[in-house]
Amino acid sequence: MDLGVDVGAEGRMTIFGFELLRPEGLAWLGAALALAAFGAFGLARRARDRRRLSGVKAIGRMFPRSSVTRERTRVLLAVLAALFLALAAAGPVRGYTLRPVERRGLDLVVCLDTSRSMLVRDAKPDRLTRAKREISALFQELAGDRAALIAFSGEPREVAPLTHDAATLEKLLSFVDTDDNTLGGTDLGGAIERALLALDAESSSSQAIVLVTDGEDLSGHGQEIAKRAAERGVRVFVLGMGTEQGG
Repeated sequence: MDLGVDVGAEGRMTIFGFELLRPEGLAWLGAALALAAFGAFGLARRARDRRRLSGVKAIGRMFPRSSVTRERTRVLLAVLAALFLALAAAGPVRGYTLRPVERRGLDLVVCLDTSRSMLVRDAKPDRLTRAKREISALFQELAGDRAALIAFSGEPREVAPLTHDAATLEKLLSFVDTDDNTLGGTDLGGAIERALLALDAESSSSQAIVLVTDGEDLSGHGQEIAKRAAERGVRVFVLGMGTEQGG
């Protein structure tokens, strides 16, 4: 008798046209067979015991609520349940296709304000140290994404280009200080503009800029460059450092 079981050229088992993803799951068919054997044995033994107690003609009077049909149905349903569980464990599929899933990475540029106002201690221990801790935690969350680091005050300077190396980014971040500034002030627009240069305009990755600062965009230059970034599809996030009371 042909059960429709076949093994393909790639070693995959098929049954009735269904390919089995986990053919080892068919081992559970043994449990279904064992359940069927025990069920049949139990039914036969129970029928024999009833005949011994009352005889064939008196079974209906002695066991009025007994039903051989119900007993057989319960055993049959239990065996079918075990059978279908075994088939499900084997993972039968038909007509499926494997499609590669391409993950879009993230290109992130972090711009850190290093103006002297970042040394104010209203954020403990001071604004700059607190900002570096937050950025370090962000770098640790990068899983397969790229990040760059830019420090800025009156003018921006690139600390690290886009890289997957989070450990190097954290090391370079630890060296960033206000002493490296060549020009005072807080040029938010210049920082965003420098970040846009660090991002590849032809890249298919999602792109974003994180601006960590305690400054204000008094000239409106920052807002102007942020609009230009939005036109490129680059999102700009601002993380303000400090408290309302100041220091």
